[in-house]
Amino acid sequence: MSKPSAIRVRNTVAPGTPVVTGCPFPADTVPEGVDTAEIRFGGGVTVLAQATVLTPAMPGGMRWVELSFIAPSGGEAQVRLLPAGTNDAKQPPLAASGGRILDNGLLHLELNPDTAQAPARIVWPGGEGVLKAEWTVDGRTVTDAPAAGRVLRITRNGPLRCRVEMTGQGVDETGVPSLRYRLTFELWRDLPALRVDFMPSHEMPGVSEVTVSRAVLTGEWSLGKGVTERVFLQPCHTAEYQPRIVRNPAPVTIIADDTIGAPHVSDFGMLLDDSRYPDYCLAAVANVHPWLQLHGTTGAVCVACKDFTESRPNAFYSAQNRLDYQMIPDGHAIAWPQGRRREQNLLLSFAAAGGDRDPGTLARLAQTVYASGLAAPAPETLTRLCCFDLDRMLPFGAGENVRMNLLLDSYCHLVTPAGKWDLGDTPNWHYTLGYGAGQPEYLVANNPDPDTMPPKRFRASGGLLFPDAIAGFVEPVWTNNEYDMIHALALESMRTGKTASAQNDGPALFDLLRWTVRHNIEVDFIAYSDDPRHHRGTPFHSRFHNSKGCITSHIWTQGLLEYYCLTGDDDARDTALALGDKIIEINHNGVTASWKFDREIGWALLALVCLVENGYERFRAESDAIAAFLRNYDRRKFDQRVKLSGGTAGRSLARQMIDCGFGYVSMVEALDKQQRLNGDPEFGVWLEELLRELKTECWNKVDDNELPTVHNMIGMVMAIGYERLDDPDFLTVGELALEYYLDPAFPHKHPLGGENGESKPSAMSHRALCRFCGAMAHSNRLQRFEYPTLQNRKRNFPS
Repeated sequence: MSKPSAIRVRNTVAPGTPVVTGCPFPADTVPEGVDTAEIRFGGGVTVLAQATVLTPAMPGGMRWVELSFIAPSGGEAQVRLLPAGTNDAKQPPLAASGGRILDNGLLHLELNPDTAQAPARIVWPGGEGVLKAEWTVDGRTVTDAPAAGRVLRITRNGPLRCRVEMTGQGVDETGVPSLRYRLTFELWRDLPALRVDFMPSHEMPGVSEVTVSRAVLTGEWSLGKGVTERVFLQPCHTAEYQPRIVRNPAPVTIIADDTIGAPHVSDFGMLLDDSRYPDYCLAAVANVHPWLQLHGTTGAVCVACKDFTESRPNAFYSAQNRLDYQMIPDGHAIAWPQGRRREQNLLLSFAAAGGDRDPGTLARLAQTVYASGLAAPAPETLTRLCCFDLDRMLPFGAGENVRMNLLLDSYCHLVTPAGKWDLGDTPNWHYTLGYGAGQPEYLVANNPDPDTMPPKRFRASGGLLFPDAIAGFVEPVWTNNEYDMIHALALESMRTGKTASAQNDGPALFDLLRWTVRHNIEVDFIAYSDDPRHHRGTPFHSRFHNSKGCITSHIWTQGLLEYYCLTGDDDARDTALALGDKIIEINHNGVTASWKFDREIGWALLALVCLVENGYERFRAESDAIAAFLRNYDRRKFDQRVKLSGGTAGRSLARQMIDCGFGYVSMVEALDKQQRLNGDPEFGVWLEELLRELKTECWNKVDDNELPTVHNMIGMVMAIGYERLDDPDFLTVGELALEYYLDPAFPHKHPLGGENGESKPSAMSHRALCRFCGAMAHSNRLQRFEYPTLQNRKRNFPS
């Protein structure tokens, strides 16, 4: 009998907290129609989880299953899948009537496809209310298209958790189509709380960009007769900065914008604060926590929003019986380009008269319904099942390979801006200097005119992102997930089992992962474009993230698929599948239909083979065709300069692949994956010949007084060569690159001149070094790179 899979629940999780995580299992242990799992915690405590199969059977013999459960505690737990139909019939699914009714005994939701009615009505013992979406686009009010109706789709449904999507089409006052929208409602058993995901999307043909001056999810609540109060927390009251609950019967707005780095009331008078403050306190006392509550005589409702500050501008507004979430607050109009969409996660909790209406309790209850990121598969399970090549990466253990583990961790500290479109991406100063400084379309103004300067950009964790003097003249050029930063963050999270970074000096590791994924889905990926070259693709780095062309060397699926397996976020899977389709389309249209031995086709192969690796067989034929093309290509007749990679004409193709490793290492990684998937021994012989040739060219490079480098990703090739051929000389080449990288006389910690926290150098370095250090550790050659003090300590105190 195979060893059960294990998960780790964060130790900070309180008993009774909803948790969602993906977990891998051997495919032959996943029962047909499975819907239930048993999770056994320490001390023999056992809970049942709602199970949803996420992936097809993978060629490696695995399947990923999403687990939804109420955690009794934190810590490690063993998971066993149960035969189909194990659920107690007394516990019916929470969603009924095709998704029109959601009921958990404490909350009753009615979702209405009729556009003449509010989309959602919520009833609980303390009151009732309706939610409605409102927009103002290009100065015109947008409402639901009467004839279109709203479409409901159940995506999860069981006795513990349900998710129902509602999609609709907006029209302006003249009946012309405007923004589409999606509302997703998630309900858990026995929790008087609700998650609502609100995602407008610009998919209007013929309209390249609109201005959205207002986007609001309004809540109209009946909480009994009498006065309603707006309740919120002022954390810095009086000069001693004491927390204080404010109860205000007058209108209140809590906003996160670019005036200061924290949520604050829009008017100091809303605090009802008559304390006297020294001048040095004035900047802080308007700050409040990012939630707002409406309390009436019979009940109360609390609203919070995931990433309220980081995805600014956002606001909560309440007056009389209204409690609204403003995705685009009044006075904060933003440009909304075609094909972009933006999702915000609204978190609601409810209380009845006589129940627990403590504001702190209600606020914590609202936060619990965001259940992702609270657990993950145990690293030992991932390694044992060879998930995402974790068995080939540097193992993580307490006190082991401290220096290299800290180095890998250092690549996972992104400096991402706050904002609707910027969160999850990083400006790339190497590109900004190369593109922005030399091309007029990137220049913002010739003079620092406030009317033409872009808005200030803040880090997601607070503080200005870069000096205004630079931002005032050149629009930053963005990285757009180049080299798959999503993969680096997901790999680091899975490898270490951590959700926070080792340095603990910035956003949590899982938050960075989530931001990069959602940015890729909502901003980098274009859901609709009039230009067929852009439609459902990811154009590469440029002004406003992606206004250049869409080419296969900037399309990545690996990280998206990993995130989908870890979280069950269907948008990540759907985006990865759409990108696979886009690669096939590009590969067989126009100039790109004539393939060349270059990074375009190599990166395309990696994206496709990762889809095949995850069980999506419809991409196998195209990945096989690319691999066959590369195998049959006559490398020895090539003496030109390789395309798009800064090679040197006259050098062999293999030498230029080493010189320009950043463009070709992913090709080698893809070929390795491809051969392991198809098991073709002749293909393996050809690949091993290529690997030997690449190693020889590395030493030729050294003979020319040119050293291989970590940031050129050479370690990945050397690791693959060692794994396949068991030739330690491959590791010797990689060691030289690592020595050069760590040489204090030649600091290369942040390659290409980039600042700490840029996606491209971080992703490049992490991708290759993690695999190379794994090969070094497995061959017992990594210890010499440990800190000397730790080496001596282990020698002197071996126990």
